[in-house]
Amino acid sequence: MNVEYVGQSVEYVGGYGGAESVESAARVCTQTSSVGKAVEFVKGLLRRGHMSPLEFGYADMLIECDRGIQQELTRHRHFSFNVESTRWCDYRKKPLRFVTKPPKGMDVPPACVSMLEAHCDRCAREYAALIELGAPRDYARKVLPLATASKMRMAGNLRTWLEMLPKRLSPAAHAEAREMAGMMLGKLVSHFAGIFDGVDGE
Repeated sequence: MNVEYVGQSVEYVGGYGGAESVESAARVCTQTSSVGKAVEFVKGLLRRGHMSPLEFGYADMLIECDRGIQQELTRHRHFSFNVESTRWCDYRKKPLRFVTKPPKGMDVPPACVSMLEAHCDRCAREYAALIELGAPRDYARKVLPLATASKMRMAGNLRTWLEMLPKRLSPAAHAEAREMAGMMLGKLVSHFAGIFDGVDGE
């Protein structure tokens, strides 16, 4: 059975509705015209807490993380999610991936990483053995640990991203969730000028 050790990753899939779009939606309320300073206008909306126009922008990400972090992210219910299925994926035909690298800010001795990877190797062998004995994939998956890497599409309007990111970037958040949120923030800052500048990342 092929096993791979991977890190967390975030890929920006697509989106729409930058500052100009948000400004256009907001100006329906006041029936005023744009003066060509959409970023400054949107920053003013954010300062005043006028968030509904942000719902006219949208961002879609492809994420890879372990099952534990995935469970934390899916608590944000206003997003849309599609998650890699351990029931339908045939890991005999594609590598079983595990996230074992400690995130920045989490002090984990190298011996602990080695122990976790040895455990993941055993789980992969047991998964394959269960299938060889006749277990269906959706039963064999019970031996897979939380470290199992999983791909997920996560999409939502810009308001949902603005409301979620501070929670996952907080020092009280799990270190891996903070790392993931920092990667998401980087993508959003580069694709939506001015809208996410006030979000504190690491």
